[in-house]
Formats: sequence, C-alpha cells, structure tokens
Amino acid sequence: MSEQSQGPGWWQASDGVYYPPESHPDEAYRAQFATTPGSPPMAYGETSTAIADAGTLTTYPARLIVNRDQNIARWRVFAHGIMLIPHFLIAYVIGAVANVCILISWFAIVFTGRMPEGLHNIIAMSVRYSHRITGYALFMTEQYPPFEFAAQADDPGDYPPIRADFDYEAEDRNRLTTFFRFFMIIPHLIVLMFIMIAAYVIVIILWWAVLITGRVPDGIANFLIGLGRWANRVNAYASLLTDEYPPFSFD
Repeated sequence: MSEQSQGPGWWQASDGVYYPPESHPDEAYRAQFATTPGSPPMAYGETSTAIADAGTLTTYPARLIVNRDQNIARWRVFAHGIMLIPHFLIAYVIGAVANVCILISWFAIVFTGRMPEGLHNIIAMSVRYSHRITGYALFMTEQYPPFEFAAQADDPGDYPPIRADFDYEAEDRNRLTTFFRFFMIIPHLIVLMFIMIAAYVIVIILWWAVLITGRVPDGIANFLIGLGRWANRVNAYASLLTDEYPPFSFD
C-alpha cells in the first residue's frame, strides 16, 4: 500500500490509500494487470492494455470507476451505435421503472425519513446500466456491456470496464432536502449544461481520433470520465440515493 499510485493498476480504496492491482476485489480487474510467470512487473509509466481511473472522491456515496482500454477497433465508429440499440430500448424501460421508484421513494422519505432498500437498489441498477452503455458508446472499452439487471447497491463486478457503486442510506434521511431536491440540483444542472456543450464538440473529435488512430486520447478520456463521475454524483443525489450534496468536481 502507498499514499500514491506506484504504477499501472494501482487503485485507491475508500480509505484513500493506494493498493497494488493484485489486491483488487474484482478478479477480472486483477487479471488485466497480472504479469506472466518469470516476467518482471511493469514499471511506473509503462503502458498496459487498460487504464484504471477511480477519481479521488472515493468517500462519496456514489462512485464511478472506469478501467478503459487504450486501443479501440476503428470499425466501432460506424457500428457501435447500431450495436447499442437493444441496450437503449432496455434502458428506456428500466429508466421509466426507476422514475416511478424515485417518486415513491420521495414520498417514503418525506413522510417516514427512510429509503426502502428495494427501491434504492432498482434505482442504482438503472443508473449503473446507463453508465455501462455510455462508457461503451464513448469508446472507453472494447467489451460489449452485458444484459445484466442485478438490483443491488454494490456493482456485481460482471463488467470490469465500468463499475458503479452506491452506498445504501436507509434511516434518518433528510426530509427537508428531499422535499426540495429538484431545486437543490438546479445549480449543478446549469453548470453541466454549459459543460455539455463542450462535451459534444469533444465527442466529435473523439470519433475522428478513434477512426484515424484507433485510440482514445488521454486528455479526452480524462475529461469524459471526469464529467461522467460528476454526472453520476448529481444523478445519485437527484435520484434520492444519497443526501450528501455533490461537489462541483471532475475528481
């Protein structure tokens, strides 16, 4: 363990300390950074097939971890939108169900101060499903997202490129901020609206970068992943998964 990352695959746990890849709880993640027998471990700065990005706000109740691939097949720029159509349809249905769960949860918290676990897990599953689709659509990974519908707070770990975990906060929920939740997120929505304008331009650049080079530039990837983490926290707050106000941060 270390106070700073010591090389590819080192990950930051909730205690803020970095650990080597072989200690990661996800077996698929460990396999990505495993060295072959008899070969020396990768030195810091040496490239690998994937880059882990967990951000620095690991104590926030909603966390998005991205293990992106460095190389992306060029043909994806023409086909991956069509490939994701089944996922888009399913996400629409799941999102509609999640919206009903959010409405019921709003009444439950306002009147009882408690968030039903079943509703929390369905909402978490919907948000997680959307992140997986978005990650694939933005060329963060070559691995096609699974049709997986585990309604649980912690990510089941069956899709290593994108992991989204949401802490379950059951009792003593804040009734006042829940009642005004829509108005509470307006400042974030205004800021994100302007950032999204830049994001659309960056996505166009990303499309050409993958087509020409077969790679996602690090700067573009870092921006999109940071924006995804920010949006994830705002989404979790707006969806009543947490009462902790999200920071204005890409970290």
